[in-house]
Amino acid sequence: MAGKVEDVVEEKVKEDVDNAAAKPGGNKKDSKKDCKNGDHVLALWLEEEDDWREAEVIQIKEQKDGSTMYYVHWCDFNRRLDSWVKSEDIDWTATKEKIRDAKAKRANFDKFTHEGHDDHEGLDEASLKEHEEVTKIKNVNKIQMGKYIVETWYFSPLPREIWKQGDDIIDVLYICEFTLNFYKSKSQLERHQRKGCPRHPPGDEIYRRDNVSVFEVDGAKAKVWCQNLCYLAKLFLDHK
Repeated sequence: MAGKVEDVVEEKVKEDVDNAAAKPGGNKKDSKKDCKNGDHVLALWLEEEDDWREAEVIQIKEQKDGSTMYYVHWCDFNRRLDSWVKSEDIDWTATKEKIRDAKAKRANFDKFTHEGHDDHEGLDEASLKEHEEVTKIKNVNKIQMGKYIVETWYFSPLPREIWKQGDDIIDVLYICEFTLNFYKSKSQLERHQRKGCPRHPPGDEIYRRDNVSVFEVDGAKAKVWCQNLCYLAKLFLDHK
C-alpha cells in the first residue's frame, strides 16, 4: 500500500512540474543564464495580463546589488518600446518552439501595426544600420518639465556635459520649461530658476488665448534654445 501511495505522489509531482514548465515563466531558474547580446528570449510584457512575448537582448547590465538587467527590443513592437527587464521576468526555459508558439498565439490579438508607414524613410541600408547601432539604447528614461513627467521613446545625442558615451542612463532629466536647459538633478533646476530665469521663450508672442501663448523664436538669435528644442524632440523621434 505504501508503495502505491509513493507512486501516486511521484506522478503528481511530475505532473505539476510539467504543467509549470508548459506555461511561459514556469519553472524559472533563479540563477543568471549564460545569455549574450542578440539572443531571443521569452519575456514578460504585461504582468497583469500574463502576456509573454519574444524579445531580442540588446544589452546586459550587472547591478550593484548583484542582480542583472536586460535591455530588450520587443519583436512585436516599434523600437520606442524597448525597455529594461529583470532576470526573473525572462523565461530561461523557453525553447525556440516555445517562443514561436507564444508569438503565434498573440498574433490573433494584436491589431496594431505600422503598415503603410516607414519610420526610416530616406535612410539607405548602410545609414540605417549605423543609426541603429549608435542609438540602440535610450540614454534617458524620463523627462520632467514643470509638473509633467514623460517617458521618452528614443536616444538623443545630448550635450557632452549632460551625457556622453559610457555614462549611466539618466533616469529623470529635468528641463526648464522656459529656457529648455537640461539638468541632471532637481536641485540644479531649482537653483537655475531662482536666479532670475525668464518666464517665457526667447521670442515674440504672436498669439494668445486664455492660458495658451504661441511664441515665434528666431534661431539666429536664440541658437542654444533651438538646439535644446532639437535635443528634446529627438527623445521622441527615431531620426530627424
